[in-house]
Amino acid sequence: MILRPNIFRILFVITPLLLLAEVQKKQVTSVIGLQAVLSGKVDSLEIYLQPGDYYLSPTSITDSTCGNCEEPNQFVPATAGLEISGSYVKITGPEDRSAVIHTNAGYGIYFNHCKRGIIENLSVTGGIRDPDGNATDAAIVVKNSAVTIRNNHIYSNIGDSAIVVKNIVGVMGICGRENSDLTITDNEIIGNSWDGIALYRDATATIIGNLIDGVDKASSKVAGGGRGVAVGITWNARATIDGNLVKRYWKGIGIFVDANVTARNNIIEDILTWGIAYWDAERGKPVGIIENNIIYSTGACGVSITRSQPGPNPG
Repeated sequence: MILRPNIFRILFVITPLLLLAEVQKKQVTSVIGLQAVLSGKVDSLEIYLQPGDYYLSPTSITDSTCGNCEEPNQFVPATAGLEISGSYVKITGPEDRSAVIHTNAGYGIYFNHCKRGIIENLSVTGGIRDPDGNATDAAIVVKNSAVTIRNNHIYSNIGDSAIVVKNIVGVMGICGRENSDLTITDNEIIGNSWDGIALYRDATATIIGNLIDGVDKASSKVAGGGRGVAVGITWNARATIDGNLVKRYWKGIGIFVDANVTARNNIIEDILTWGIAYWDAERGKPVGIIENNIIYSTGACGVSITRSQPGPNPG
């Protein structure tokens, strides 16, 4: 009777240690080394990037679904800088974010079928706009994965001006796609040419303590920062948006179609149109809990509520 609990205690102590021993830890100092360690599916890997510039060589990919299309079941050609899959992958840079990844791709850092991912203390820039307007181009794209994104500087992902102006859509900071669960905290998402953070179908996120600044408030005819929505939650995506500073975008926070959003304690300022836009697109029933936000210096309403569904529970 006495030995059995002791055996259980030993098992509980040993098992986590065995799991930790399986994690590979690699110091990376070159882009060749970075792309090599992530060239295939990874079981358990922690990568520590040394200070410096890492210029990725993009590859052509085919996205199996369209993230923001009326009909999602269609293939979309795109490019990816890093495509990450596996059980556990952590990429860490110095605390001053002096490891700079220049993605040179539409899907800059692309988590796809990664059970647990962490990306922290990095600078991510240099994204391009893929020619196909259906590609959900972003510095970081998360699909079929659970990823924590914290303390990163995600900036100046603009793309070729001719393609951006033609497609209207540019390059986002962070994009959450199907079956993804994101924790997005303490990042600076600055001067990107489309949404700072966007969630599409079947994506869930906790978005806390970020600076999301479009800087340029660029028009649709100019490739610059601040086009789109600072934080856009659409289709049936779900998000908690708390304690963020949002500024210099076309729109501040968007709650669209069938989204479910709690937006609290955010500061939303210097917005071209609406600070918070709630819109059912004449088909959905979005749910928005909007509390204790500070909204000022907007070109239109501080909060816009547009819904067409009748009945006692239109959203």
